[in-house]
Amino acid sequence: MPNKYAKASLLTRYAKALLLTPAIGSFLVCSLGLLLGVVLLSGWEKSGHGVYLHAGQPIARPGFMPRDFHAASERKIIPVQHRAMLLTSSPGKRSGPHLAEAVFQETIASDQLGFLKEYAGRPAQDVVREASVRTMIEAVVPYAPFHYGADRPLPRLMEDLFTDSRLPVEVRNGRYMMLLHTNAPGRGREFLWVDAQEGIGVGGIFFYPTNGEPTPTLTLFSRQVKGESLEMSQMPAAFVRDLKQWAATWGVPAITVRYFINGEGEKTVLAHDEDFCAGATQDVCKKINADAADIDMEARYFLGQVHYASNATMRQAAPVE
Repeated sequence: MPNKYAKASLLTRYAKALLLTPAIGSFLVCSLGLLLGVVLLSGWEKSGHGVYLHAGQPIARPGFMPRDFHAASERKIIPVQHRAMLLTSSPGKRSGPHLAEAVFQETIASDQLGFLKEYAGRPAQDVVREASVRTMIEAVVPYAPFHYGADRPLPRLMEDLFTDSRLPVEVRNGRYMMLLHTNAPGRGREFLWVDAQEGIGVGGIFFYPTNGEPTPTLTLFSRQVKGESLEMSQMPAAFVRDLKQWAATWGVPAITVRYFINGEGEKTVLAHDEDFCAGATQDVCKKINADAADIDMEARYFLGQVHYASNATMRQAAPVE
């Protein structure tokens, strides 16, 4: 009968030989690592971390969530003022609003936009007839379909709206120009903002969709922005200042569904990351933050259903699996 100690000694020698062979040793280590990873992932799924709730109800598996939904969940529990503090260079200290410039590409040379200040005070319908202004609109407004009663390319829609506008062109500091249009019966408000010095521009349409999607909505757009997602803190400070003034003048809510259409015609949520709590009580601040987070989440949910199409309506929505 073989000695059991001899068997153990033989197994020990085989184990040492395997471990001392580089290729076999590496294979064993990798196999153990993969096995550990599978076990951990299985435990994560079973623990319930893959379930997301909206209004207390599960709405989708992680693989079918609209993009940025996880960020929306985090934004709902992080107060706006705290997020602003995270953006500052010194933790725990605030140095004012963080307004990092967005990446604008294919900017227009400033010497080609000097004519804009000459249009100050003139009706938009007169200015938009100028070939130079139409060329500027083509350079700034993405050629994407937009549903505004019917599907139309955004540049054509904006030109037609301004052709019907008697509102005067606004020029601030001889540099920032705004073409304006408003349609009281349809409660629509539209603008085109251009920085003649930097050669960048952003358009906007505010109206009340009636097809079942979130409403009212403010959609901003720029052909010069190529990023897939954008937050207000990434917009130029001068634009943010003029947008707030425009919204206050024309009755556009500070907190409303907001989208952004980029140069590729992709429509994403323009998140509420501003600090709305200045001068507000703690209770009011909490309510504003909660409302903004709910609106952003609702907008993301809708865009996930319509696959981020620039001309999407609820009729095109597919249920989230």
